[in-house]
Amino acid sequence: MKFVFCGDKDIAVLCLEELINQGEEISAVFALPSDYWIQISKEGQKNDWYQSLEKFAKSKNIPTYTPNKFNDKEYVDLIKKLDPDVLFSISWDQMINDSILEIPKIGAFNIHDSLLPENRGHAPLNWSIIKGHTTTGVSMHRMTRKADQGKILKQQQVPISFTDTSYSLYEKLVEAQFSVFKSFVEDLRNESFVEFEQNHTISTYGKRRKPIDGLINWNQSGFDIYNFIRALGKPYPGAFTYFRGKKLFVWNATLYENYSDIKSPGTIIESIQPNMIKVQCNKGSILINTLQLENEIEMPAPTFIKSFRIEIGEIFTSNDLEDDNSKINDMNIWRHMEFYQGKLTARVRNEEPALDCELQCYEILKP
Repeated sequence: MKFVFCGDKDIAVLCLEELINQGEEISAVFALPSDYWIQISKEGQKNDWYQSLEKFAKSKNIPTYTPNKFNDKEYVDLIKKLDPDVLFSISWDQMINDSILEIPKIGAFNIHDSLLPENRGHAPLNWSIIKGHTTTGVSMHRMTRKADQGKILKQQQVPISFTDTSYSLYEKLVEAQFSVFKSFVEDLRNESFVEFEQNHTISTYGKRRKPIDGLINWNQSGFDIYNFIRALGKPYPGAFTYFRGKKLFVWNATLYENYSDIKSPGTIIESIQPNMIKVQCNKGSILINTLQLENEIEMPAPTFIKSFRIEIGEIFTSNDLEDDNSKINDMNIWRHMEFYQGKLTARVRNEEPALDCELQCYEILKP
């Protein structure tokens, strides 16, 4: 079989290496440009903690391309000329149009980090922890014009423990993805794969996450905040709050769900452990273990307390205390826009006409 391979991150390198080791013909590799995630985040976010598919493919002398716009005519024409049997999308972030999806003889296939139809869309790994799920998984599915809605070919469950972080879950998912990939390639060789439709009526979606989305809302419960912090830990941009007018990243925390004080959410309260930072949430509290003030080094809580002379009663806030009113108004506007975008998603799913206000909000909030 002839393959065209699109991908990013460690899992893409593993899967491409597997195809090479099996003696398959790789007609071309498409990797994301090295500055792609910086462009997407618009906040200088760098994702340099995983292997480079571009470097790996070039080391194997495979024709390699790094398109900013994969659906441009030059790439459509190139893939038509290559005439592949299969196109794989492995941790590939760009949408792929019908003009490309219709080219491979057998089909175009993608691995998604959830048990579809749950958590379609962006950042399914992070959203699964934020939502407090105890199980997630991976799905190999046929690619269609509508993202993450094609027929399922294989799935594998992955448990999420209460202490899993974004990185530990990432490692679990890479292992599951690779297992599903190898199994599906074997099915392709044997022409024995089976497909089944998704249940679109129970689908859920996650929007693209950006570093600014890591702001901690202390009015949530301790349970929700604990999940939020562990979902956004390294190598992701991190959950953050503001302290003494500066951004403060919270890298690791422990949940004290049944321990509360009468203080306002975000207040540092007395801890049952000395030299630890316990913070009141709307319900329950959390114990901060590792944190990092803007432009400072990461520190364990006892070192942070000593270095900055932290006192009980000080408050973590949701902004830097400058221009509070405008920020509150901005927050309300964004909440309204997200509400209308959600309405639009429901209408599209039900093939209903959208309202102008919903379309306008979608244009502003779209990934």
